[in-house]
Amino acid sequence: MGSFLKPTRLAAIMLIISVVTQILYLALEASGTGLATILWHIEAIVFALLAIAGAALVPQRGPVGGGLLACGIFNVVQVGMGLTLFEPLGAADGFPAILGLAFFLYFAAKAALGVATMWLGAELWHQVGGAWRMAGGLGVLTGLAAAMVNFAAMGSGMTLLMLAGGLGTAAAALCAAMLWRAPIAPL
Repeated sequence: MGSFLKPTRLAAIMLIISVVTQILYLALEASGTGLATILWHIEAIVFALLAIAGAALVPQRGPVGGGLLACGIFNVVQVGMGLTLFEPLGAADGFPAILGLAFFLYFAAKAALGVATMWLGAELWHQVGGAWRMAGGLGVLTGLAAAMVNFAAMGSGMTLLMLAGGLGTAAAALCAAMLWRAPIAPL
């Protein structure tokens, strides 16, 4: 299998695309616009492929693959809620509950990604030296912070949204870099 088609590479590419869509969503203030719909369609595909890559990694790297798999699945459901429920139910009495569940899944996805990043960082820390060892240490810290804040956000709602999202996005970028280039046992 070519290196481009390895699950680690597929996961890295999908994580980078998700970082770009998150930045675009915020930078262009896409909420409630047609651009949001376009970005959510892209993210639905991205997260489905991330889940598949995560599933392929489970036999060799259980916690990393499991975290990516959970992240992908939670995000596909969350994006699907945005695409199918937000517009038709936007003015309905029950909409705040639907929005709350969507963000609960958003936080759960970022927490799972944090765990995967933390675990992958620990692997690097223990297997290599030099700059990649430092990247592994940063992965542990970033993943831990993303996991803890997003787990907390699952219980507190929107009060931690920006911090939780920012840490999750940072964990995604770092996880992608480690998956793409890290000199750890090949997958």
